[in-house]
Amino acid sequence: MRILTIALLAAAGILSIQAQEKVISSAEFAAAERAADAPFQAKQVPARLTLATESRMEGRPQTDWVARTVMELGPNGSRRRSSQSTFGGGPVKRESVIKIGGKTYHKIDREEWKEGAIDTDHGPSETTDSEAEAADVHATYKYMGSGVLNGKKVRIYLTTESRKKTAKDTGVVSEQEVSTKYWFGESTDLYRSEYRSTTKTGDKVFHTNIIIEKELDPSISINVPSM
Repeated sequence: MRILTIALLAAAGILSIQAQEKVISSAEFAAAERAADAPFQAKQVPARLTLATESRMEGRPQTDWVARTVMELGPNGSRRRSSQSTFGGGPVKRESVIKIGGKTYHKIDREEWKEGAIDTDHGPSETTDSEAEAADVHATYKYMGSGVLNGKKVRIYLTTESRKKTAKDTGVVSEQEVSTKYWFGESTDLYRSEYRSTTKTGDKVFHTNIIIEKELDPSISINVPSM
């Protein structure tokens, strides 16, 4: 009897989740996304933005790219960025940058803080718009219901996309499958997305994962580093 009760409760939970899930229009999703991101675009309250990226090609670990960046937006336009990255399994590169009071300070790995700008190293990309054009795109948008993330009530969305690209110069066809899951804070103080894609170009297969999280944090304080 107890097993039957547990099974019925589990089935009820699944049905409840399915009842919340529904397909929505691209315009409806875009409106929800803009509303969730608006507090962070306004930059009126200190916030923390985290970006984690992984990019790899099957069979070529020497091209693997892994990076993580934390950006803090403080009062009066101050900023602090801390990032670490590695390419091809090589040594981890660490960078820190602080912008405050019209001045910029930077530090690389274990070096001392220095005043002045720093060149930012961006990870490799698979293609550019000049190399390929979209030939066929199929996208679906879903509202997955409500939930809890980081102790906060959120609304969950899922977008999936299939597309084909044809290289302008070689005619090689590239097929891509993408899914992105979103968590939007009901109090508009949290934004999270998880992007995952697989791209097949000829005999090459690329995988890219990107996680973005934005959270308002009034306690953030940024000061000039000790030099």
